[in-house]
Amino acid sequence: MERTRRGRSLSIALLLVTAAASGCLGRSDNPFGGGPGKAEIRVEVDNRSFNQATVWVLSSMGQRRLGIVEGKGVKTFTLAWPRSDDMSLRVRVLGGRDFTTASQLVVPGDHVEIQIR
Repeated sequence: MERTRRGRSLSIALLLVTAAASGCLGRSDNPFGGGPGKAEIRVEVDNRSFNQATVWVLSSMGQRRLGIVEGKGVKTFTLAWPRSDDMSLRVRVLGGRDFTTASQLVVPGDHVEIQIR
């Protein structure tokens, strides 16, 4: 998604890494209910803009504030994610506008990456 404000171009790209999540992230849950798996997800925010950004997670479980990522910084958040659910991310760039990503299905153990430009 790309937006322009006062000649600046800000874009947010969302990449979900789901296909290889069970092998690459070391998930050891049994798909047949044999034991507890990781009931959490990781959200990595790569803020390539100069302004700080505040990030929220939106899902059927409600809205949750992840935190602030400084300009030109990268931060990883881990949050409880007990079941498969649609998720989108809302980003507020300091001195800019709010952006909300498209909704994507996320399952426990997934690694979500977002890049702010």
